[in-house]
Amino acid sequence: MNAILAQLAEHRGGLDGHFDGSLPVEDPMRGYLADRRQLLQEAINHPESRNLPLADREALQRELAIVYRLRVFSTHVTVQFEREFRSQIDRGYSTLGLAVPRFGHMSRSEALAEIARFEEALRGRGSPPAEARELHDLLTRGLRNLSEDVVPRSWL
Repeated sequence: MNAILAQLAEHRGGLDGHFDGSLPVEDPMRGYLADRRQLLQEAINHPESRNLPLADREALQRELAIVYRLRVFSTHVTVQFEREFRSQIDRGYSTLGLAVPRFGHMSRSEALAEIARFEEALRGRGSPPAEARELHDLLTRGLRNLSEDVVPRSWL
């Protein structure tokens, strides 16, 4: 168990790079994220994992959920996000006078750049419209943070 946890800690930088969009996902079935998923599964399923503090076990589960979402970000997450929240996206962008993007199939770096563009326009407004604030919350929790309450397992 300690060897698995050491490997996870040693190779954390790749996860950060995928999360911040600086490392693209070339193949969701191979490469860093697939390997990390395997290590996380091994850690979670290891007989000694029940000896870990609850907070550590929960952290492994949260990271596994993030890894799953990152692996299929452009193929599932953005596509489903756009389908589910199309009207909120249209209203939020329109209230700021911005062209409405199509999030479906965007890479992680493209989506994060688009969120930054939206935030810049939002900051430029003294009191942004409610539709824009609501969309900002969805974009942040959903596409940036990959929160399960916005990006449910059923999308994966």
